[in-house]
Amino acid sequence: MLTDCDAVCVDDRFFNRHQALTDTANHTVSIVCVLDLLQHLAMCGVMHTEDKHRAFHKLRQAGYGLCQ
Repeated sequence: MLTDCDAVCVDDRFFNRHQALTDTANHTVSIVCVLDLLQHLAMCGVMHTEDKHRAFHKLRQAGYGLCQ
């Protein structure tokens, strides 16, 4: 059930082609990826921009293919 979730973070091309996920109770939440999550944390001031860029760099080094 998704009733306790605001979003679902999934880094999978199959899921990320959709913008939302709906459970059997018809509760819908957004699907986000790790890039969305890092961007949100930076925009909210929880993470410094430099830390976000450092995280993007680590993802690229690890082979993450969709970094901005």
